[in-house]
Amino acid sequence: MKRVVLVLALILVVAPASAQKVQLGEVLVVNTPAVKPGIDTGAFEARVLSQTMPAWASLGSDVESHFFRADRGKSMGSYWLVWSFPTAEARARSLPPSGSGFSSATQQQAGEAARLPESFVSAAGGYTDYQLIGADKIAALPEVELLGVHYIQIRPDKVEAFDAFVRDTVHPALVGKIPGMDLLYYKGVRGENAGSYLLIFAIETHEDRARYWPTGSSETQTLKDAFAPLKPIAEALKGYQVPGTYLEADGGAAAAIFESLEWTDFAILK
Repeated sequence: MKRVVLVLALILVVAPASAQKVQLGEVLVVNTPAVKPGIDTGAFEARVLSQTMPAWASLGSDVESHFFRADRGKSMGSYWLVWSFPTAEARARSLPPSGSGFSSATQQQAGEAARLPESFVSAAGGYTDYQLIGADKIAALPEVELLGVHYIQIRPDKVEAFDAFVRDTVHPALVGKIPGMDLLYYKGVRGENAGSYLLIFAIETHEDRARYWPTGSSETQTLKDAFAPLKPIAEALKGYQVPGTYLEADGGAAAAIFESLEWTDFAILK
């Protein structure tokens, strides 16, 4: 009987979240651990959720720490550890003036349990700080279960203009306008992928994703209707992005041009 209870407990621990969500912040610190091939993924997830995440949670209200597994897209089965900070100032309290990752004082406070177990990972992975573009113009950020991560490539000569376009035009047109989903542009400002861009389809629930992109089916008319008014913005975005890196509009996809050719959906684990 004890074994049955233990197995059931592990299933409940590593199942995709139905209630727990991540509160997106102005800064997302993303760690991509290199998981060893052939490991027991259930045991790895249970270990991270039962020890690593609670250790980071001890840092207090300035940061939320969450564990994600890729369930769609290019990097199926990979993992993200995400620390969400409400402001850049809150992040700075955990980071030395230069470098990436967390300060030694922060790591010491989190404790030894915060380290990923070497029996499961071959390397701790790199850290990147992604900062929300124009955060001061966004009234409220969502709580979500899913991060649809699109890797956006911007022409080097268009970086400053792109940042301004997102801040002044794109975010005001997108944030809070599509039920159950926001599109948020983050820029790598420090760490392994500094200078890169992410467009995160911040999806509130698995049910919301299924309403737009059902599993095993094509996108819905509901999604097409939601993105139809955004076609002028999508066309303008083409002028900033590297050709050949985004989904072309001639294929009929609702979120064409917004969507990159390289993408991964990450689902929160609880």
